[in-house]
Amino acid sequence: MRQINYSDEFLTLAARLCYIDHIPQQKVAQMLQVSQAKISRLLAMARERGIVRIEVNDYQPRNYELEQRIEKELALKEVYVIKSIGGGSQSGTGYFGGEIFADTLASGIKIGLAGGRTILQLADGMLKSEMPKLITYVQLMGNVGSCPETTDASEIGRKLAAAAGSFVSLNTPVFVYDRQLRDNLRRDPQIKQVVECYNHLDIALVGVGIPENSIFSAGKVVLKEDALKLKSQGVVGEICGRFFDSQGNECQTDFKDRVMAVKLETLRKIPRSLGIVSDTDRSAAIIAAAKGGIINGLLTNEAAAAALLKIV
Repeated sequence: MRQINYSDEFLTLAARLCYIDHIPQQKVAQMLQVSQAKISRLLAMARERGIVRIEVNDYQPRNYELEQRIEKELALKEVYVIKSIGGGSQSGTGYFGGEIFADTLASGIKIGLAGGRTILQLADGMLKSEMPKLITYVQLMGNVGSCPETTDASEIGRKLAAAAGSFVSLNTPVFVYDRQLRDNLRRDPQIKQVVECYNHLDIALVGVGIPENSIFSAGKVVLKEDALKLKSQGVVGEICGRFFDSQGNECQTDFKDRVMAVKLETLRKIPRSLGIVSDTDRSAAIIAAAKGGIINGLLTNEAAAAALLKIV
């Protein structure tokens, strides 16, 4: 079928009738003697040729007031509170948060990555921005299951590195069988190289979990009875598989001697250690992590920020 080359004048007329005169497309199709489906194509052509230009006021995704309050209350270096969208869904936290975070990055830096849903969404948000090149991403914790999920740190790191840098992986489970196996793995030259990278990180992106709601409970690694026991041992939060109390000190649990992940004392030394949180049930864990210096920054949404400020 021969494609008709519509003139700019004809496209301008179609756009005028639809957008300025607000005539229904069905009526415009009758007036111009074309099909209704063709009207949609004419309007698309008008946009492609610059006849129609869409202007949208800039949307500010951050709630600066909540940021300042949390920064002051928790004595954090940086706080990003993303306005909640769609009834407080996590997608806005990562979508806009990733773009905002990406703007703070420079080429040649090293970023440590934990796993989790919100960090995955943050990574997707970062990738739609103009990312600096030559960034090294380092896996902060082993894999949750035998078949890595998209939310595992290994998969998030590979995804980011494919677009803008390189990736250093920690090829172990996050929790191994016993302390002896953990110690043997730590002596492995490849694992030692990864652990050494932790001492040179510029940024760490970590999720903040709680015993009954984390990447580990979702992956059936921490069961309901485990969560109850952890809480009875004084655990209020978890970062990279390390469980800590209300002061941000690591608790002596059954998991401590089996975990393959960055140490909390190492996270405390990283210039920018950001907690990435979108759930509203993490308030006590965030406060403890900030109090213990495990995190010195926070990226979250309005709903989680409001819940946090209620108990600070």
